[in-house]
Amino acid sequence: MSRVQLRAWLVLVAAQHGVALFDARTTRSAVSGYHELDPLLRPFAHSAAIYAVTQVAPVGLDWLATRLATSRHPWLRRLWWVPQAAATAALAWSGTHNLGLQTLPRLPVR
Repeated sequence: MSRVQLRAWLVLVAAQHGVALFDARTTRSAVSGYHELDPLLRPFAHSAAIYAVTQVAPVGLDWLATRLATSRHPWLRRLWWVPQAAATAALAWSGTHNLGLQTLPRLPVR
């Protein structure tokens, strides 16, 4: 990786992991009156383990970005940042969506 790519990668790592923590925090507070629909997160939604679990995908995408950046295929080397940027945007949307759920009236959990 070039020096510029490394700096951009570090910025994306920080943004992605930070937004994942934001999503985990808002998910945990939003599900206090609801149940989690995601079957992979459901077992962890009401515990502090959600913070660790939501870091698994960003770590995998960090690894994927380094593999893409050092690929022997030029077109992959140009697109190394796309998985991290897309995940960051998706997690930011999810966390923002969770903030909106916190203002809705609480319904009993079934």
